[in-house]
Amino acid sequence: MRGLSIIILVLLLYTPSFAGGGLVLKNAWIREAPPGAVNLAGYGEFKNVGDETVTITSVSSPYFEKVSLHATSMHEGMMRMKSLPSLKLKPGELVSFKPGGKHLMLNKPKQRIRSGLMLPIAFKLLSGKTVIVKFEVRK
Repeated sequence: MRGLSIIILVLLLYTPSFAGGGLVLKNAWIREAPPGAVNLAGYGEFKNVGDETVTITSVSSPYFEKVSLHATSMHEGMMRMKSLPSLKLKPGELVSFKPGGKHLMLNKPKQRIRSGLMLPIAFKLLSGKTVIVKFEVRK
């Protein structure tokens, strides 16, 4: 029984997917950047599996000075990036964070962010709950 508990704990800690407060995040990953980079990006698929709207109001991580929600869009032939104050997901809604679209902007890493690391990122919800997700750093 103890062995099974350890296996379950390890799987929970190292699976880049989490559900909490109606929010599920799958395929959570961060693109590895070269040494000295001051901005990185995080991606994944957010889904609201609950019966009520879920609103992400802020994002943080002990590995970065600042984490924010961002969107990239085309405006008059130019790619633009803007900060999103929050992200609302209606029941059943799926929002993909991917290169060239919505993403997490991870500013000023506090250490070298290398491929293979699993970094915790906390999502504060309007409900007052905080959902912590481990993001895998990939090349």
